[in-house]
Amino acid sequence: MLVVVIQDKEELRASLRESQQATQKAKNEVEDLGRTINTQTEEITELKSRLSDMTKAISESSSITNNRELRGRHGGNDTRKGELRDMRESMEQRLLLTKLHARYDEVERENNRLKQHVQDLELIAAPSHSSGGHTGGSSSRGLEGLTRENEHLKAQLRDGQRAFAELRSSSETRAVGLQQKVDNLMHENNRLKIYVNTTRTRQPREDNSVPPPAYDDAFMIPP
Repeated sequence: MLVVVIQDKEELRASLRESQQATQKAKNEVEDLGRTINTQTEEITELKSRLSDMTKAISESSSITNNRELRGRHGGNDTRKGELRDMRESMEQRLLLTKLHARYDEVERENNRLKQHVQDLELIAAPSHSSGGHTGGSSSRGLEGLTRENEHLKAQLRDGQRAFAELRSSSETRAVGLQQKVDNLMHENNRLKIYVNTTRTRQPREDNSVPPPAYDDAFMIPP
């Protein structure tokens, strides 16, 4: 019975170490994600400002018949769309890499945990044989102490697992929120593109076949 409790204690310690490492890693991921969100938010704010300026410029130029100028503004809108697309692809790649790293770390932790468990069993096996001849009273007291320590370790492990789950949930929620911001901005950009195309179709096309207006003879300079 004592050997079983000792083994349980060692397994709990190993699990607690693993939980603490996972929690620290999650905290680091949250900090990295926070920095990424701040950077992406600044980029989104800048792009929103550009889109606002573009909308204002298009609105002001709706009465202008110069189709070349409108075409130039449309080209600028395509450039903004390309920037948004690149930003979205970059963010998707970052999220994918984060998930891949998390999965790799999970497998690596499990492998290390199994190795540690084997080493702990080997260390426990040797002293357990020599402790078999001790009196029943000392074994009972040792068993009670180990049981209390195991319960304490279990409580710490539960707290660590709960903290890790909360951090992971917070990271995923913030990532989803940022992705939604990018999607909304892409939708706004597409809406603006439709508006530009509609405005272009309403503008009168230039007619190069129409000759320039004739000058009045009264204003001709005599030879």
